[in-house]
This record gives sequence, structure tokens and C-alpha cells, in this order.
Amino acid sequence: MEMREFSVDQIKAEFEEKYPLYKKLCSDLTTQLHELISEAEVSTSFPIEYRVKTWKSIYDKCERNNLCPNKLEEIPDIAGLRIILLFKRDLDKTCEIIEKNFEILHKEDTIKRLGAEQFGYGSVHYELTLPESWFSLPTLRNLKGLRAEVQVRTASQHIWAAASHILQYKKESDVPISLRRSINRVAALLETVDFEFERVLNEREEYIGKIENIDKDEILNTDSLRHVLDKVLPEKNRDEHENYAELLENLKLHKINTTKELEIILTRNMDKMMEKEADYVSRNQDALENGEEVTGTPEERIMKGVYFTHVGLARTALDSEPD
Repeated sequence: MEMREFSVDQIKAEFEEKYPLYKKLCSDLTTQLHELISEAEVSTSFPIEYRVKTWKSIYDKCERNNLCPNKLEEIPDIAGLRIILLFKRDLDKTCEIIEKNFEILHKEDTIKRLGAEQFGYGSVHYELTLPESWFSLPTLRNLKGLRAEVQVRTASQHIWAAASHILQYKKESDVPISLRRSINRVAALLETVDFEFERVLNEREEYIGKIENIDKDEILNTDSLRHVLDKVLPEKNRDEHENYAELLENLKLHKINTTKELEIILTRNMDKMMEKEADYVSRNQDALENGEEVTGTPEERIMKGVYFTHVGLARTALDSEPD
């Protein structure tokens, strides 16, 4: 069944009129989701993706699925976003964020709809709208009534989805018999990746939980380095994007190999570090008052009276050591 001809032109005109609004919906949703996910310390594999379907894609889908909409809003997933997570444990956290902050019209875990002989390494799909409170803002008022689909999956799930889309193997009977063993092995390996990442995270958390009792003569690693910096240096200087791995290499070049050696250097140079910190903050605050740009750290940190990160302070301590 084709779309009723009397409604096609009407729906197409409505789509062309609302296309910029759907683009804005995707952009604003992406911005808010990025902030919410970052605040929750969720690790994404890639930046959030979004797209608005073309009219041809909408028309073809309606014909393919025998849809006969009378108006544009009856057509699902015109606007679509995809969140690709690094770790499986963040799936529930991300779903909770979405369900708490948006109006959910429909939710589906695609793995649950697969039959016994179907391939699948699913994702969670939401159909949602913006919360009513958003529409009090003039810039968002015209987005009322627009819907978006949001997909949430891990990187491994995304690899499987992309590969199966190209191969067009949706169920086992679609696969040549000679390939079935290999395809099943790939699906199992990708699922194993998620489970093994989860095990690594659990073991790391267990290690960090015991780190206080680790011998101070133990060779420094990324986690013990972070622990020492957090313990010795002011909390306000810590940044969420500290490059501990690069600092660790720098410490090795200076023959600083243990947590004990690092603590001694930080403590010995604490006054010098904080004097330099205060000087940089003062000079940059003066620059801001004079309408000048600041460099080396975000303006927000200067306004809070902070310049160096923990890694920056540690490097300052190294620079303060006699040759």
C-alpha cells in the first residue's frame, strides 16, 4: 500500500517546514545528553551522533512498511541520535539518565525481540520528547511535539550492528552454511569483549580499594600515581581530564619510580608549587579584568582561583628540583 497521494504533498511540505526544527532538536538533545553523561562520568567511545532523515528516506520507509500517515508526527525516528559507550556497565547508568531527564514514549531492548535462530547483539532504543519544563524557554518552545529516537549501545554492539548491516545476516538461515561457524565465533568474541572489559574494571576497582595499603616502595603505575596526587595535592586543582600516563613517563625519565619517591618530591616542593600557582592565578585574573584572554587553563578555573591541574603541579615540583 502506498502513502495516500492526497497526503504526500501535505506531509512533504510539513517536513520541509520542520526540517530545521528537527536539526535543532537533535543538536540541543546532543548538547544536553553530552553534559549529563559527562557529569555521570560515563565513558563514550565516540561523540554522540545524530541525523535527520531525508524526505526520500522517509517516503521509501513508508512504502516499504506500508505506512499511511496523515501527518508528519505519525512517522517515527525522523530525528535519531546514537550513544556508543565504551563499557557495558554504563548502559544502565545511561538509560537511567535518559529516563530521568526526558519524556519517554517508548523503550525497547532489541536483544529481547530476537528469535532463537536470529543473530543479534542489540541496543536499547528510546522514542522520546523533551520535558515540558524546557518549553518555557523561548528558544525551545517551537520544538514541542517533536520526537526523536535515541539508541544506546556499547562499542562492541556497534561493531556487530555495522557489520551485520553490511553482510545482511539477520538470522542464521541467512548465512551460508560454510560461514555459520565463523559468524557465530565473531558474535561470541564481541560479546566476550564486553564481559572482559567489565572484569578489568572490577579488578581495577578492587586494586584501587587496596591501594592505601600497598608498599610505598612498589613501582609507580597510573592508578598509584593518581592516588598519590589526590592525597598530597589540593583537591580544587584536580581536573577530570588529567593525563596521568604522560606524567608517569616523565617521572620515569627523572628516575622517580616509587610512590615514596614521588611523595617526598611533592612535599619538599609544596611551597614552591603553591607560590607559582598563586602567581599564575593573580596574573591571569588581572588579565581577565583588563578584558584580555587567558592561556594555559580554562577561564572558569582562573575565576575559581585555580591554574595548575594535579599533573601540572607535579611537573612544577619536578622543575623545582635541583639538577
